[in-house]
Amino acid sequence: MLSGLCLFSGTPAYTVQTLTVPAIFLPPQTVSVQVALTPTGHTLYPATEAHGILTIFNGSIFTQALPQGFVLTGTNGIEVETDRAVTIPPGNPPDYGMATVRAHTLRAGTRANLAAGQIDAVYGSSLYLKNLTAFQGGHDAYSTSYVTSQDKAAALARARMQLRAKQPAGLLAAPCAETVSQAGMTLLVRWTCLPVTYRAPATGRVLSARLVGKWVLLRVQSVVLPA
Repeated sequence: MLSGLCLFSGTPAYTVQTLTVPAIFLPPQTVSVQVALTPTGHTLYPATEAHGILTIFNGSIFTQALPQGFVLTGTNGIEVETDRAVTIPPGNPPDYGMATVRAHTLRAGTRANLAAGQIDAVYGSSLYLKNLTAFQGGHDAYSTSYVTSQDKAAALARARMQLRAKQPAGLLAAPCAETVSQAGMTLLVRWTCLPVTYRAPATGRVLSARLVGKWVLLRVQSVVLPA
């Protein structure tokens, strides 16, 4: 029992006090990280048909006509449909009557881009139809990816988590100023921080520090020496 009392009586006592010391403002420090943007948005572009011009020759001495939606087949098996009705004037031997009409393919994709001369057809006894120039505009279906606002927000959250580990330790005069820029598929996030320090008392252990204006409030634990 006496031994226990001596041990207890020998335990050091502590006191906690609050001190105010001048704040020391340090030069700004900048930390930055780059994070990759992962696109999750997708846009699907459907296949498109090809368009071109048909030239129609009329070998008859009578006016001929073709309706809108008149269909004929190219030498590669691609069907073509006229966009409007067309009237072909009569021929005047030895010359043919001639007219042109716009048309489109009934099949979409790059294969629908007919080369010149792939429409080479005779209709009835006097009409000769040909594409003197290629059909163009046929594209296969494809998709593209793009960065959504949610993708940017997720990348920014990852960047901020990394910056918290890199920002100056200790007191800051204010929250770090943030700038965000994007270059291609990379997000660059930069923090500019204003660190603050102080001169700690020679004795005692600082428990906490808080900046108030130009001063730092310290909670300091000191050992109470026996009288």
